[in-house]
Amino acid sequence: MGIWTTTPKDWANGVVVTDTDFDTHLRDFANGFGAKTSYTPTLAGFTIGNGTITGSYTQIQKTVWFEAVLTFGTTTAAASAVPTCTLPVTAASSAVNASLVRAQFIDNGTAAYLAAGRLLTTTTCAAYIIGASGILTTPSTTTPHTWANADSIYWSGVYEAA
Repeated sequence: MGIWTTTPKDWANGVVVTDTDFDTHLRDFANGFGAKTSYTPTLAGFTIGNGTITGSYTQIQKTVWFEAVLTFGTTTAAASAVPTCTLPVTAASSAVNASLVRAQFIDNGTAAYLAAGRLLTTTTCAAYIIGASGILTTPSTTTPHTWANADSIYWSGVYEAA
């Protein structure tokens, strides 16, 4: 589920659509937007400790929509480093720096900070603080807030697969 499995049919003018063609493409369309496929991202930059990181995605042809969530546990540690997570599907090299990725830093029960996300490589994405004048800056143990149990980082985006 979550992946379109057939090559789209050329529905050119005058082509006779069979019931099999229609059923196959309608099924794949529904599956593509149906249940998401789970994946387990790998975290870097912060130490996961007893926190959790989960992800899900949908892929239709070469377009991938994904989301990943790091939830802090009592031993998860922030650092003065850019938190990154792996992507579910390798991105096209042209997608690096040209994809739509957003991130959010959540201070549980207190505040949500809109952050900037971007693909760093064809296999990883990062989350940055949006600083003065729109300059992306690195989070730390105390920015954009002091990290604690149940805080989280969300990544979501869309990109072209390799």
